Amino acid sequence: MIDITSPGRREILFRAPEVFSKVVGIHKFYVEVHGIPLCFHVSSSELVDKLASYFPRNWQRNNKKPFHVYWKGPETFTDAPIEQFDDIIDPDCQFMNEWVSQRDFIAQRLPERQINFIAKEEVSDGLFNFLRYFLPYELLKHNKILFHSSCVVDKNEEAYLFFGHSGAGKSTMAKLCNKGNVLGDDMNLLTIHPNVTFVESAVVGQRFYSKENFGTKYVVENAFWLSKAKKIKATELDEKQISRLLSSFSGLFWDQLSQEDYAKVFQLASTLKKNLGLYNLEFNIDKKVWSYVRKFSKSL
Repeated sequence: MIDITSPGRREILFRAPEVFSKVVGIHKFYVEVHGIPLCFHVSSSELVDKLASYFPRNWQRNNKKPFHVYWKGPETFTDAPIEQFDDIIDPDCQFMNEWVSQRDFIAQRLPERQINFIAKEEVSDGLFNFLRYFLPYELLKHNKILFHSSCVVDKNEEAYLFFGHSGAGKSTMAKLCNKGNVLGDDMNLLTIHPNVTFVESAVVGQRFYSKENFGTKYVVENAFWLSKAKKIKATELDEKQISRLLSSFSGLFWDQLSQEDYAKVFQLASTLKKNLGLYNLEFNIDKKVWSYVRKFSKSL
């Protein structure tokens, strides 16, 4: 047995890729996550049922060219307690050749759209963090960006998008709007077309308010960079602050991108800037901020 619960598990696996060849799941689960086709090969029908209960039914379809994800539990490789698998303090993805490792998952990318995946066999952070690592690069090919943000849709189906540093108030803005449909309070998916940007609830990276939101797109008119202050005030984001858009593009590992990928990211940021009104929003924790945001948006 190989102890992949130890702090040195990454180095061990990098030197022993043959460990993956020992177990192949006999059950399959097909799903298109935001249009990216995946086939999970798992060891139990129970896990298939859990996945089926989580993902929207209309996403569960058999695609002829999916990415094949061979999912093994950490107990396959170690006699140590499984609970120790995600005890490692490792908040960032670590890369070496075709390998990637984070606190609660390890993956190996192989040719021909195949991926070996180690995580606890449950619908939990190991799966979601894997998707947060894997999806953004594939979504980029389709002009889609995971955007670190909160988003609320009002009764007129107008989408309000809020972004900012961690702790700036994205989740707070979602909580203060008690009559809005919260798409997400941490992560949302933007689809950027030449003249319009759509937003939808991202399937990874946050607490879900309603699964009914999955796959439903709304037009975004305005986006607000948040900062806390004593008084409520909105001002236009100036040219020097546009880099804040790029800082909110989530899951793109910059040192893993090609020059072509870089160009694509900056092109999407430029288009996003053209499509949206971008504003600084200073606010305090008061429900009145929503009256201000709606009135400000209507005046534009």
